[in-house]
Amino acid sequence: MEEIVSKRYKKLAERNKRTVFTANVHPKVEEFEVFEFFSEAGKVVDIQLLRDPRSFRSKGLCYIEFEDFKSVQIALSLSGRQLGGFPIVVQLTQAEKNIAAQIAQDMANSQRSLTLKVKNLAKEMREEDLQPVFAAFGDVSEIYLRRSSDGKSREGYVEFVKSSEGIAAMQQLNGLDILGQKMKVYTDKPIDYTGLIDPAAVAGQITSGVETMPVGPNGMSLTDEGGNNGLIMSSSARTNLMAKLGGGAFAQEVQTVVKQEVNPTAITQSTTPGSESPCLLFMNMFDPSRETDPDFDLDIREDVMEEVGKYGQLRHIYVDKTSKDGRVYLKFTEVKEAKTTMKALNNRWFGQNQIKGKFIPMHKYSAQFPDAH
Repeated sequence: MEEIVSKRYKKLAERNKRTVFTANVHPKVEEFEVFEFFSEAGKVVDIQLLRDPRSFRSKGLCYIEFEDFKSVQIALSLSGRQLGGFPIVVQLTQAEKNIAAQIAQDMANSQRSLTLKVKNLAKEMREEDLQPVFAAFGDVSEIYLRRSSDGKSREGYVEFVKSSEGIAAMQQLNGLDILGQKMKVYTDKPIDYTGLIDPAAVAGQITSGVETMPVGPNGMSLTDEGGNNGLIMSSSARTNLMAKLGGGAFAQEVQTVVKQEVNPTAITQSTTPGSESPCLLFMNMFDPSRETDPDFDLDIREDVMEEVGKYGQLRHIYVDKTSKDGRVYLKFTEVKEAKTTMKALNNRWFGQNQIKGKFIPMHKYSAQFPDAH
């Protein structure tokens, strides 16, 4: 515990000592006004004005970080002063409570790590080949492989930092065909699902095309492979995942499997007469869990606008930065512009994600975004 505090939270604790929390800030007050107001107390180095992720409207709450912790006491004396015509409230942050909560969460995660056993791997497989396969489901702390007792294959274990991500990997990767051999992924220890994130939900963020199966308690499928709680993944889902993770010793195999097994009609955007509209939704445009910049949606917005500007006149765009499947909504002037954009972007690979698009009826789009003209 002491090691965690010293290495990971000492800097955070020191920063919080130089930070105050402000409430009752008028919604029309901007960051530069907050900066000017609190500069009276000392040199301001950072401002975080909390905003609604959809409307970008200020929530009236703000964190102000000073260069010197001595400025905090002066800032507290400004409580009750008017900013933008409203008296604001200035108080200390709950730094100790926040840090304690983060430590507790990290400790809980570390204590609930999960080690998966893997067997029946091709002799050519190495740790670096297996890393991207399992890392697609979460943080992997260790991978170890050795030659099996019969010398015909390789086996070993993969340790996940979080149990929920390890369970998702076990469910989706058990039985995955790599270089002609079906990998076995399992754990011989009972799994406690109490307090864990739904593994199916975690897996759903990573792969698509999983077949619907009867579901029993704890979200587990009633159909398993090998009796070790590993769910069966559909052929299209397997090839889709392998295509995303192509590389290493089995890159050639991935390409062959995709060519042989993927049904072209399955990945073609299905439309029915009258379903096309000038409004689109694209998914898998980003992964919010991997973004570190709080304003990453602004960069995505600019990039998308630049790209789709080649295909038509864009009237509205919204990047849902809170969506787990990376959603971007678009509205064009004409239907033909949306169709051209759909043809250009749908099923395109962006990084390790395959973009998926669909048309949204005009009335539904207008209901969701009433300000989109």
